[in-house]
Amino acid sequence: MENIDECQRNNTNKNKKKPIQSTKKPTTTTATTTTLTKSQPLSSTKAQPVSSKTQSTTLTKTQPTTKVQPTTAFTKTQPKTTPTTTTTTTTTSTQPKANNTKTLKEIIDEKSKDLFKSVVPRATLLKNFKDQRQNMETKSKGSKTPLMTKPKSSFAKEFCFKSGIDMKPIFIKDMYRNTIHYNRVFIGRVIAKPIKTNSVQILLEDQNCGDTEVLMVSISNIYLPGSDFCAELDAIYPVGAVVAIKEPYLRHYLSGEYFISIDDPQDLELIIDPIHPHLTHPEWIQWLHDYMPKDIDGEDGWRVRGNRAYTTGDYDLALKYYNGGLTSDPQHSTLALNKLAALVALKRYHECIPIGINLLTTLQENEKLCTRLGKSYYQVGLYENSMDIYQYLLEFMPHNTEATEAIEKCKERMVERDQGVYNFKKLRDQEKINNEQDCSEYIGPLEIKRIPGKGRGLVVTKDIPAGTLLIASKGVGILDEKVDNIDFLKTYVGDGKVLTLASLDIVSKVKNNIRTNPHLCHQLSKLYAGKEFPNKGKTSIDDFKSTIETVFSNKPAPSVEQIKRIVQLNSFKLKTKCGVWLLPSLINHSCLPNSTRFCIGETLFITATRNLKQGEEVLMSYVPLLDFNFLKRIFAFSKYDFVCDCQLCQLENLESTDSVLERDTYFQKFQKELAPRAMAFDAKVFSLVEKNIQAIKMTFNNSNNKNMHPTRGSVTSESLAHTRQMAIDIFQHLTSLGLLSQRYPEKAFPIYLECVRILGFDWELDYTKEKLQDTPYHFKVKYRGSFDGLHTDLLMQVYIHSFLLGYQTLARQALALSRLCGQAYHGYTVLEHEINLKASFPVSFRPKDTIELIEQ
Repeated sequence: MENIDECQRNNTNKNKKKPIQSTKKPTTTTATTTTLTKSQPLSSTKAQPVSSKTQSTTLTKTQPTTKVQPTTAFTKTQPKTTPTTTTTTTTTSTQPKANNTKTLKEIIDEKSKDLFKSVVPRATLLKNFKDQRQNMETKSKGSKTPLMTKPKSSFAKEFCFKSGIDMKPIFIKDMYRNTIHYNRVFIGRVIAKPIKTNSVQILLEDQNCGDTEVLMVSISNIYLPGSDFCAELDAIYPVGAVVAIKEPYLRHYLSGEYFISIDDPQDLELIIDPIHPHLTHPEWIQWLHDYMPKDIDGEDGWRVRGNRAYTTGDYDLALKYYNGGLTSDPQHSTLALNKLAALVALKRYHECIPIGINLLTTLQENEKLCTRLGKSYYQVGLYENSMDIYQYLLEFMPHNTEATEAIEKCKERMVERDQGVYNFKKLRDQEKINNEQDCSEYIGPLEIKRIPGKGRGLVVTKDIPAGTLLIASKGVGILDEKVDNIDFLKTYVGDGKVLTLASLDIVSKVKNNIRTNPHLCHQLSKLYAGKEFPNKGKTSIDDFKSTIETVFSNKPAPSVEQIKRIVQLNSFKLKTKCGVWLLPSLINHSCLPNSTRFCIGETLFITATRNLKQGEEVLMSYVPLLDFNFLKRIFAFSKYDFVCDCQLCQLENLESTDSVLERDTYFQKFQKELAPRAMAFDAKVFSLVEKNIQAIKMTFNNSNNKNMHPTRGSVTSESLAHTRQMAIDIFQHLTSLGLLSQRYPEKAFPIYLECVRILGFDWELDYTKEKLQDTPYHFKVKYRGSFDGLHTDLLMQVYIHSFLLGYQTLARQALALSRLCGQAYHGYTVLEHEINLKASFPVSFRPKDTIELIEQ
């Protein structure tokens, strides 16, 4: 979101990491040398870490002759994470620093270091694992639920696309606490059956095989669709299996146990090659010789094992076996075809396309190949290529119904992509059935331009009528749950140094989406991520379209820090979803917007809420205005140095504090005393609510609006912002009056008309009582302002009561306006609009009129 400036990052203590050995008490040179020579495990650290003051005193008394340093190999290969020691500084003086203020992170780290004393011995870990495994098997007996771990992201671990073979091996004794060991790989062997808590946990020993050369590994973001997850886990991580963990992240629990944290399961590789260059232990090499398949197509060969894993839904394991067989025979077409099936099941469609194209040269007229390649093209948005593959399939299988249906779908998607014509009802029905939608993205007549004082923004390239669809965008990291408005804004429009659980999940989902769809890196890198991540080069609207160039752009993946900033600065909050949508993130904010958004599944639709002229910027409100008064909006944007200069904010900025406090007093009186009586249909409260409304209006500065009457005149351009300002304070008053007046059209009609106006929309009213024909009319009306989401229902109320009063033209115009508003805010068809409002508005006469808005 371009008009949000950066906030400072919190880099507190980012690089202050100590080697495990540095927690030892100072000893003599000989003792230190002996310790390093014997490769003493982590449990050899006898002394407790202490505070800066205590450590200084201890070192002064003991006077060590040498300082323990990390291994030379580690220092050379990992300059970014080489821990810095404060021992040199503290030995110079026993007095604490003058400014001894510590950050919260430093205090927490210091307290937690007091708790972990040593690595848990091998026997203890094995016993704990066996006990937990037995308990897990007992509880899961008879359960048919799939296994799903909690989505998680450390915010620290960068993407790792290297193979473990290309990294330097590291042992447990050489690792540092709370450190990511970049360009290193840990080789371990599974020594116990895996268990599952919030994550999948396995127990590994390294090739030293010492008593304490054992570590637990915690793996997040795993989903196993089968019904017996114990058996599935055993198949993935069998006892004796050898694995490689790329760039291990060593952490610890408060109880003192060390573990390696893995948020991306792709960072753990199953080693199946006995001649792997990092394997040195003879027993492990022999185990691989004995356990691994001896051939490709035998009874227990690579292909058979892969097919077995594929059948149970373990596509990752199936892919490993298929790759293992292809290592022996790269030209094995059946294995390659099966690998294609596993990649499709894993939704890694970008990898499928080059494999499928290569197979077309050897497997001609193959039905499975064509369907898998066609689906891969389809899922990345290359519908013409997909249709070509399915048409080729029909040439040698003319009665293939799957190909025929796929071609029709491609045609539907191309209409959506090129014309922006969607069947919203069908999409909603699909979401109800399987929580997924099959649709294309769409980009309307838009271009990206530099907006003075805002950065980049979207402008329309031609005149656009109200209700027109501008964008349809699929999310790249969507959290499908309700998030409180205030909590969401504390995370995304508040203190950028603190991220909530919601943002943690979104970052994790974005990372996983990039992992399976790396072509999104190009588009994601175009989003604003603060001044520390400037966008290089020009951003074009074509960057956000699915083409061969964008799908296979090979753009490097953004860093985790950049993704975190993108999530902070570009996330949308909807009713039941929040997350990141790419092109909509370039829309700038205004408290008087001209566009709105609604979501079906994970697809976000942006529509115009009033007529837009060529070259006009598309604007959207980042917050629900009726829930955020001026002070709340200032708080929401102030920490990013973001100032909204729209007409509404300029007007509210002129308000005196006394006026604001006075209005708040009246509003609190309504909430506590008047609203409960109105909800109980107490007719005596009607006049009291009216008096409260007039008292609130008198607190506003603009005298032209103090006595604004709902049936006299129209909202001028100068008063439009003022009416929107009043909506926050008196809208609930007006709706309570409307509730009390439902049986009296002559009272209800002007009340609901004022509700429509106070939310920012007004049109030229026609009070003639001439009877109209039943045939549909096309009305042309002059208007000012913009639609609000509540106008759909409010205009239906205007329709009902004006119809009962005999104002047929006005009633039918209000109905047509309600239908247009429902289309803009919800994607309602005429039928859906009628179904959704039929129960509340039981008037039988519902003409199918249309309306055209002409700006005054």
